Formats: sequence, structure tokens, C-alpha cells
Amino acid sequence: MKIKECVLLALCAIVNCVNGLPANTYRTEKGLICYLCPPGKFFVRDCSLDYEIAICSLCPNGYYIAISSVAERCQPCSSVCPNTNYESPDDQPEIITVNCTSATDIQCECKPGFWRESGLHGMCRRAKLCEEGRGVKALATGNSDTVCEHCEPGQTFSNMSSANEKCRPCTKCDALMYVGRVCLPNRDTECILLSTIITTKTTTSLKTHGAQKTLHLGIGLGFGTFVFAGIVIVGVWCRVRRKRKHAYRSSSKDQLSSSKRTHSSESDLDSTSKDDGFNENLSKSSALRESDHCISGPSGDRGILKKEKDNTLSQCMMDIYRDKMLSVGAIVRSNEVVGTGFRVEKQCIVTALHVVMEIIDPRKCGEHNFSKLKEASIVFSDNPFDPSARHYNFSAESFYFYEDLDVAILEIPHPDGMLPKKLTLRKEPVDLVDTVSLIGYGHPGNSNKHFENSCQILYSNSHEINYVHTVFRKNIDKFRTGLLPGYDSSMVERGYQGHDSPHLILMHCFMEHGASGSPILACVNPSEGIVEVVGVLTRGFPEFNFCLDKRHKYYLPDNCRFEAGPRMTSIYERMTSQSNEIMADLFG
Repeated sequence: MKIKECVLLALCAIVNCVNGLPANTYRTEKGLICYLCPPGKFFVRDCSLDYEIAICSLCPNGYYIAISSVAERCQPCSSVCPNTNYESPDDQPEIITVNCTSATDIQCECKPGFWRESGLHGMCRRAKLCEEGRGVKALATGNSDTVCEHCEPGQTFSNMSSANEKCRPCTKCDALMYVGRVCLPNRDTECILLSTIITTKTTTSLKTHGAQKTLHLGIGLGFGTFVFAGIVIVGVWCRVRRKRKHAYRSSSKDQLSSSKRTHSSESDLDSTSKDDGFNENLSKSSALRESDHCISGPSGDRGILKKEKDNTLSQCMMDIYRDKMLSVGAIVRSNEVVGTGFRVEKQCIVTALHVVMEIIDPRKCGEHNFSKLKEASIVFSDNPFDPSARHYNFSAESFYFYEDLDVAILEIPHPDGMLPKKLTLRKEPVDLVDTVSLIGYGHPGNSNKHFENSCQILYSNSHEINYVHTVFRKNIDKFRTGLLPGYDSSMVERGYQGHDSPHLILMHCFMEHGASGSPILACVNPSEGIVEVVGVLTRGFPEFNFCLDKRHKYYLPDNCRFEAGPRMTSIYERMTSQSNEIMADLFG
């Protein structure tokens, strides 16, 4: 039941109490007492006799009224649960359990593995995992998170991270075993059979004794075999040598005879002809040597039997990118990574605006609660869930954003001198660069920080984009049909809308949800090893990709999906109204 319905019902009850009217009734302008329309129906007109039900009509499909009232309109049913976020439908924390009827709105529950915070529309949070060495004391319920407890050394253990596994009893070794490793909170006892040790020792002793007996016999047989093999090899070699000498002598006689027969004809040739023959033979010999060189050694033609593009990195460049990775962190809220950010200025980070909106307006109702920024943080460690990692919270007072570019700048109010180095932002256009790199937390198979090298840049007038439009037009009806329930077909129409904006860098990358806010890096001067931020990853095309059912995703090939983010040059132009001090600190 929604808040305004509760208020309306309460007001009706108060008025009826004051006027002495029975419950669920009202007095008309003519003085008649009519019963309210029941849930599921809207008011048409007053009753014609006392204590009759008002004339009502049933709410149409997709609309409802949850209380007895005289409302003249039914309310539209909700299409999604209150906790719906920017993720794909399969990744939503809350699911519809009861569909909308004429008398009730949809009813939602947290998915298994999630629990709901307190409040009217409490957020569904992912159940906490108990790490190795700790077990589950109490499972997450509808309104409480997982409760973990430490396993007792020598008594219980847990060797996995889990949201439902308790500490298990340590294995007790029986009388025929001995303890190889004692039980610790994060591993079980290792028991080894005593018979294994005895058998191993006995076998080793017997093998040693047998080896001593057969040692002399083995040496004799081995030496005899070696001598016999040597004799055979020498005999074969001598026979081959005699055959080669015989063949050589025969060939020499034939060549001498041929030379005598042709001597008279050769004497008729002039000196020019002899020179030409010599040059021709020299050319053939040179070509042969060059051909051999192409096969077995370096040559001027490179790239044979190699990849089409060179995306190798020297150790120096690897060190440069490794240093850049230290300045990129995961933005965490309630033990969940919602995006990526990177350090700029004295104590600021840059990220995607929609990542910030996920924090300050999680229900997407247009109410921005900036104080929630204090509850979120950025962590620069490889594993964002490392218990020892340092978390930096955000200020609720200092916040810059540019809605058209989907970019935001947040301030860390209490830096401790341990912040990583700031990344260099490039305000000038980048020329002659066909690939970029990303650093972020959006790897679909691993939650740790990742570096993605050589992401191919796309251009809005390229053959690749023309192919994308061809596939889109061909399958647009299938995409409309394949939308999951609750999504409007207009989402398909605007799928690639805005991809041709001059403010965007288009690229193919592997990282997905969680990578929003990642820095787009380019090596702008390879000889000097200069790597700068040229953009911010903010979105993927088409928008409807995450709203298709699995069967219809088949009609959208991977090369028709790409990612995008605003250019740093466009961000610089938007920020020129800021103070010179801020601009100098950000862009140098």
C-alpha cells in the first residue's frame, strides 16, 4: 500500500469518527450516506439511497486501487520493483513475486542470497560471505544480514567463503593414523595411514638391497651392449663412405667427357656471352642465398606468420601502466561495488554520474540525498573486499557533475597522506591513436582490479558502425518482441541514439557492469612513455541489450555491442567556468 493511500484511508476514518458515520461510508452533498467503492474499483457517482454502495467501476488491466475510497481514477501498476537498478534484469536484487491485480500493486521480495534493510522500501543487500576461518552463525533472513563467527582452533574449520556454510567439525584421526597437519580454523586435519609409512620404508629398503645385487650384472650387460652398438655404427659408416667415393669418381669421369665434347662449341662464344653467363649464375646464386635468408633469418619483410596488429608491451610500458593502476579504485556501497573511480587533483576522484546517482537516489524517484555519499567510499586495493584495505569516504558538500556527459567529481574530505598519485588528464585532442586501455573493476569473471590493453577505437562513419546499423534495422522487430516484461519498446528505438556525438570515444572492451567511471588511457607519446587519461567510460550501446531475453540476444552479435565515454577534451571545455586554481590542479 502506498503512502498516499494510507493517508487517504486515515483521513476518511478520522472524518467518519468525527461525523459519527459508520466505517467505509461517506455523506453526499444531498445528505445521503453511501458506502465507499471497494478495493479494485473507482468511483463513478453517488448512491441513490441511504447505505447503498456508491456506483463504481472495475479498474482496467494495469491499474489498481488498494483501499476502499471514492477515488475517480485507478493508479497505474508498478512495472518494476522499488530496488531496480542499472544492472541487467538477471542481476536485479529484487524480483516480482505477485503480479498486479485490480486491488493490489505488484509485490516484490529480495532474491535468495539478499536481505532487506529496514524501512518502508528498504534496499535489498547481497548477503555477506563468511570468509575462510569463519562460518555462518545465522543465515541471512528477510530483514537481517548473515551473521558470521570464528571457527574454534582444533575443533572446527571452514576452508571456503560462503553465505550458508557453518564451521565444520575437525576430522579426528583414528588409531591406525597419525596427524600430518593439525586442524586450523581455515583447514581440516590431515590424517595419514601408519601402514603407508611402513610400506614405503619396507619397499625402499627392498629396492636398495635388490639394486646392490644387480648392480654388477647391470654394468656388465650395459658395457657389452655399448661395445656392440659401436661396432655396428662404425661398420655402417665405412660402407656409406665407400659408396659416396664411388659415386663421386663416376660423376667426375662423366663431367670430363662432357667438357671435352663441348669445348669446341664454347670457344665460338664471344667474351660478352661469357660475361652474361657469369652474371646470370651469380644472380641465381644471390637469389638462392636471399631465399634461404628469408626462411631462416631476419629480413626486410616483417609480419609473416604474425598477428595483424602489434599489441605487445615492453617491460618499461608495463611498469608505467602498473603505476597507473594504483590510482584507480572501486566505489563501494554496502559491501557492493557500484562503479570505478580514479584519483585526480589534491583529494578528488572522477567517476560516472550514474554511479553517484545509484548512491544518492537508489530508488530512482528523483529525490537526491547527498548525505548518502558519506556512506560510500573508494578503495584502491586490488581486491575491493580485502578487510585490511583502506576506505576513503566522500564529502556530501563538494560535488561537481555534468549531466550531459555523465561525469562527476567527488571530494575525499579527510585524505591521510596515503592517497595514490593523481592521473594526468589530457585536455588536448589525441591524434593517430587507434587503441586505448582501461583500468577498472568490471571484469565479468573476477571482482578484482583489471587492466585491459588495446581496446579498438570505433568511428561513427566507419564500416563497423554501418554494419551495426544494418543488423539493427534488420532485427528491430525481433528486439521489440524479445524485451523482458516491464520494458517499453521505445527502449529499442533509442538503442544507438547518441553514439555519433562528437563528445564520445567509442570502443570495444571486455569489462562490463562495475567498470563505469574507469579511466580511458592512451599512450600519447610512446618514445617518452607518456600515458594520459583521454576519457571516462560511462555506458554501453545499445541500451536495450541488458533487457533482452536470452533467446533474442542471439540476434545481436558481439561486434554490434560497444562501449563509450566522454572525451577529456569535452570535460575540460565544460569545466572552464571553474576557478583557475581547480583547473590548474586538474589539468596542469
